[in-house]
Amino acid sequence: GESRARCIAMQPTEGMVRGMTAVDLGEPISVPVGRKTLGRVLGVLGQDRSVDLLARIAATKNGIDGAVRASALVALGRINAERSLPVLLSGIGTGDVEVRRAAAQALGLTRRADAKPKLLTAYLKDPDIQVRNFAAMSLARIGGPNVANALLGGLNGTNARSLRGFSA
Repeated sequence: GESRARCIAMQPTEGMVRGMTAVDLGEPISVPVGRKTLGRVLGVLGQDRSVDLLARIAATKNGIDGAVRASALVALGRINAERSLPVLLSGIGTGDVEVRRAAAQALGLTRRADAKPKLLTAYLKDPDIQVRNFAAMSLARIGGPNVANALLGGLNGTNARSLRGFSA
């Protein structure tokens, strides 16, 4: 009433002052829906908060079960956001085997060439056979020059030579 808008700010209000003219857009607050938003954590205005939340979960070493961290890593791989790559790369070097397996799988989901050196190291040197298998599958998924030779070298036991001759 009285030609006044009484509002609650949903975002920062820098630059707004009392008495400023407001424009009625004729529609309520809305957020995106559909296949692209499934499994995502959205802010009130539809901002994707899932990468930050999942990265915090995946990076927390104390107090969060390895299975939960592993699930967060796989979800980050599926989302494939640029800022999730450091978390995925650090996950492959952790002491928790379940987390290493998930990180090796998730890096393949990203198809990022810059993940190949860490994946190759995991394929050639990780003590867990499942980590090595996920790393091999991820390397094959990413592809590129020298991947086939590096994978074959690992099978033939020429690990050191394969690692030196591998380029991302």
